[in-house]
Amino acid sequence: MKGKKEILIGLVVLVGVSAMTVGGFYLKGQNVFIKKRSYFVVFEQISGLVVSNPIRVNGFKVGQVANISLRDDRKILCELLIEQDDLQVTQGSVAMLDQDLFGAMSINLKINSSTEQLCAVGDTLSGKKSSAITEVVMQQLKPLVVKVERVIETIDTLTVDLQSVVGGNKHNLNNIFDSLTMGIEQFTTLATSMNGLIEDNKSKLTSTLTSIDSVMASLKESNQDVSNVLANLSDISDSLADAGIRSTIIEARTALNGVNAILYQINNGDGTLSQLIKSPELIDKVEAMVDEAQRLIENIKEHPNRYLQFSVFGGKSKGLKLDSRDEENFKKWVKECLPKDSVDCN
Repeated sequence: MKGKKEILIGLVVLVGVSAMTVGGFYLKGQNVFIKKRSYFVVFEQISGLVVSNPIRVNGFKVGQVANISLRDDRKILCELLIEQDDLQVTQGSVAMLDQDLFGAMSINLKINSSTEQLCAVGDTLSGKKSSAITEVVMQQLKPLVVKVERVIETIDTLTVDLQSVVGGNKHNLNNIFDSLTMGIEQFTTLATSMNGLIEDNKSKLTSTLTSIDSVMASLKESNQDVSNVLANLSDISDSLADAGIRSTIIEARTALNGVNAILYQINNGDGTLSQLIKSPELIDKVEAMVDEAQRLIENIKEHPNRYLQFSVFGGKSKGLKLDSRDEENFKKWVKECLPKDSVDCN
């Protein structure tokens, strides 16, 4: 009976120790009932990485950091405990030391998918440190910071220039502001006057707008008449087009060209008409001939017996002897100048 109690106490102690051990590993984030694989990685510095920090693949937790130790060359050796059974760690995979926005450290495992050769348990993986979020943000903000600094420098320079300008031209600025104030006051007065003018002539403006409306209405009513006028104009233009205006214009142009040719010949001295217009000698001769004929006619009228003698009984002819040509001309003048019943030239 006594031996049974000792065995029972030993079993209780053993179960308690086992439970405490399992609980301790559980508190550390380790599950003793899962098959685990250990890999190692070396970092130059770990930036606050501690035991039990998670190991993730694409953000999914697959294990945790089991141990961290300092090697003789002052590099940090980390033991990675992979708890995911179906995770295949291939050769060329990289353990990235990562830091989130709140500063918590973790290891991001980059699996090499270009090969199917697996790493053996206990192999050492390549370790790299990824850029922290703060560093990435600072790199992105660095150009903006430079631009802001330049803007601040420009503002400082502008402020200094404005101070120098204002300090040297304070009186002029005061005059400018006074002028602006006066201009605003005058504009206010003008606006008030305009309001009063509009108010006084409101009825006239209303009447004018009413007249404009009536005119527009009349134009709208006359729209059909205007359309008819345009249609008539179109018919007239079609009629003119059918009437052969083009051929008439061509004929008129041809006639004008002929007249121009005649005028050109007259101006250049070709032909009798040109000679008559431009030759003073011919004009003088014609005028002299007309004068002589006029004198002859006057002389015949005054003394017809000098040129014509008539014999009733066939007496001997006396007087002026003319040839046939002169006689014909003379008879013509007599017929034209003397009364028809006064003398018989035949």
